[in-house]
Amino acid sequence: TRSDMEPYKEIAEELGIPVMGILDRFYVGQTFEGMEVLGSDLDLLDPESWAYKHRECADFFVSSFFGGRTNTDIDSQNTFQLRMERIEIAERAGINLANLIHPGAQVSKTARIGRNTLILYGAYIESHVRIGSFGQFMYRSSVAHHSTIGKNCTILPDGGTSGSVTVGDNVIIGVNSRILSSGSEE
Repeated sequence: TRSDMEPYKEIAEELGIPVMGILDRFYVGQTFEGMEVLGSDLDLLDPESWAYKHRECADFFVSSFFGGRTNTDIDSQNTFQLRMERIEIAERAGINLANLIHPGAQVSKTARIGRNTLILYGAYIESHVRIGSFGQFMYRSSVAHHSTIGKNCTILPDGGTSGSVTVGDNVIIGVNSRILSSGSEE
């Protein structure tokens, strides 16, 4: 199924962002959550494709979810490898990338957030946080003050950091897990 599309569509609708459709090489011509698969994600690199020709007038969002499993999903695709491929395609294509931040998330006005970041309902991003591109912050996740989160990081539900923590690229912080700074008493 493509049930992982529901949070992205829901947030876009709540923010008033019209969703044109999905680009996914495995499902061209199908429909998920009322959204048509308009073409392949690889089309973003093909000058003859619809997606390539329309990349200037639309914002895109890489929605491949990776929640800590490097095994295959139901479609027999390695979820981590596929997400990395799609990030590379988006970067090579030079497309506009949107952030999807749920209105029920709390994000400090001093936080700096990279492109193509998903922040779901109940997530809490404190002051002076720096987040790299392609981050995923699930329900009730948190990043405490003065922390830096690298590119393509996922914080699963109820996971997070204490203050002044630095997390590198491609890191998953698991459900109910917390990364503490050295000397932290949390």
